[in-house]
Amino acid sequence: MTAFVDTSVWFAAAAKRDAQNERAKSILRSIGQHITTDLVLTETWQLLKAKFGKDVADNFWERLRDSGVQIELVIRADLDAASEIEASFPNQSFSFIDRTSFALMERLSSDVQPGLRSVPTPPRSQATVPDPERRPQRSLHCAQRGAS
Repeated sequence: MTAFVDTSVWFAAAAKRDAQNERAKSILRSIGQHITTDLVLTETWQLLKAKFGKDVADNFWERLRDSGVQIELVIRADLDAASEIEASFPNQSFSFIDRTSFALMERLSSDVQPGLRSVPTPPRSQATVPDPERRPQRSLHCAQRGAS
C-alpha cells in the first residue's frame, strides 16, 4: 500500500513524548510506500525544532532521508489549486500546507500510473496540522493508494 503522510503523523512519530506517538509509528509501519511533500517535511522539521530543539528535528530528517520516503515537490499547479481550494471552502481554516497537500494528492490521482488506483484526498473537514499547544485536539491522517 502507498499512502500520503502528513505532518501530524510525522510529528507524532518523531516526538516520543507525544500522546499519539505509538499510534503514529503503527500507522507508518502499516504503509509500504510513504509519500509526502517538501512542504510537509519543512513544516514537520520546524515544529519539531520549535518544540523539542534542533537535534530532534535533525534526527527526524536524517532518519526520514534514509528511509526511502517518496518526496513530491509542490509545483506551481499545486499552488494554484491550493488557492482554488481556499476560495472553494471559505469557512474552513486549512493551512497553506494542508491545501497544497490536497492539491498534490488530487494531481497524483489524475497522473497515476497504470495499475494503481488514485490517492483519495482526505475529507477536507478533517484536515489537521499539529499544534504543539493544542495537540490533544488533533488527529492523525493518511491518504492511501493501493494496487488495483
